Amino acid sequence: MSLRLRITILFTVILTVALAVFGNFMYDYLENSLIREIDKSLQDKAVEIFKSIKILDSYPIPLQKVILPDVNIFAATPDIYLEVIDTSGTPVASSDNLSKQSLPLFKDTIDLVAKEGQLFQTYNLEKASLRVYNVPLYLDARLVGVLRVGRFLNPTLQALQNLRVVLAFGIIGFILIALASGWLMTSSALSPIEKIIKTAKSIGDKQDFSQRIPYTGPNDEVGRLASTFNNMLERLENAYEQLEQAYIAQKRFVADASHELRTPLTTIRGNIELVQKMGEQEPEIRQEALQDIKSEAERMSRLVNDLLALARADTGQQPEKEPVLIETLLQEVIRQAKILAPNHQLEHDNPEKLKGIKLMANRDYLKQLLLILLDNAIKYTPEGGSIKIKFQRLANSITIQIEDTGIGIAEEDLPYVFDRFYQANKTRGSKGSGLGLAIAKWITEIHGGKISLESQINKGSVFNLEFFNLI
Repeated sequence: MSLRLRITILFTVILTVALAVFGNFMYDYLENSLIREIDKSLQDKAVEIFKSIKILDSYPIPLQKVILPDVNIFAATPDIYLEVIDTSGTPVASSDNLSKQSLPLFKDTIDLVAKEGQLFQTYNLEKASLRVYNVPLYLDARLVGVLRVGRFLNPTLQALQNLRVVLAFGIIGFILIALASGWLMTSSALSPIEKIIKTAKSIGDKQDFSQRIPYTGPNDEVGRLASTFNNMLERLENAYEQLEQAYIAQKRFVADASHELRTPLTTIRGNIELVQKMGEQEPEIRQEALQDIKSEAERMSRLVNDLLALARADTGQQPEKEPVLIETLLQEVIRQAKILAPNHQLEHDNPEKLKGIKLMANRDYLKQLLLILLDNAIKYTPEGGSIKIKFQRLANSITIQIEDTGIGIAEEDLPYVFDRFYQANKTRGSKGSGLGLAIAKWITEIHGGKISLESQINKGSVFNLEFFNLI
């Protein structure tokens, strides 16, 4: 059974029960009201008669002492019947509209009247129902008769019967309307859910996370469901795109790493074969081969270390951090830069500009970052070129700038220089593995910093670093 049908049936059942309870309440209320109205009219008529009764003490027979008025005077309407009976149940006076007949009488009526006083009774005759009001007549505290006022209930019962028919047909009509309206309302309310189901099925079949639920209704529960589903689809689309990009990058990474590792391995293997063939016959060639093997092994070792660093970056590892004195760190980096670039003009600011400033960082990683940028500047700056190291304290951060007068980077290559294994081959050749700047970017980001590059062909490059976690 569909949700739409279940809701419609539940709505209809609840409405049916409510209408049935309300109809029964209204019927009982109207029935009781009409009966009370009839009882009141009978009581009023009995009171009128009582006011006209006279009692004389000169008659020996008890009932003759009660002088009854002409009951016909009080039976002004044809549906009111009056009768006076003695204690044996024998009529002693009655209205003309009874046509010398008497009102029906139960055997225990007189006893009940003597016991309870006033008494209402309903007599169900063959084709009619009669309501009778019995009032005791006393003389000297002794019951001498009963005044009975009667009225047929047929018009009232007929009206109630008509009301039952109207209520029955009305409830049936309302049930049919409830079924139709409930079906239409649930169809309208659940139509966005149908769209969600179709969209979800379409996404599952086509693996297309760009689809969205076309909902334009109010921001109710269904609207929020559609909005939540669309937000989930957007996140899935982004995650799927990131996963796809990561897969493509991984394939490229593996291919590039394989290529980078293959080159030194091929060189090492070739030199080993050369040494094996030449033996001790050519010591100079043997020495050159061994030097090449050492150089390529060192190169492969650096490449493997870089790959391990990037692998740690991919797993989201965060190095331990501690307060690092920037002045001391820069002094060490400058000393090493002088050793690495003996044939370059090295200029730098005085580290005392940052005296006393500490940065929450990992000292080894931060030093590696600066050396990567300096090595990059030295590598691509011809001998005699200039390399400058500048730093400055700002309001909430420090900046470090490494500037060179090297060969520069083409404008079209600038957006990709921090990508793994990317090399601007047209201008910079193949002096590196293409991993250094990717590692530099990762180190900067895990320290909450920013890194950027400005460069022009044959004019040089400027790397800008900015860190905010000052202490």
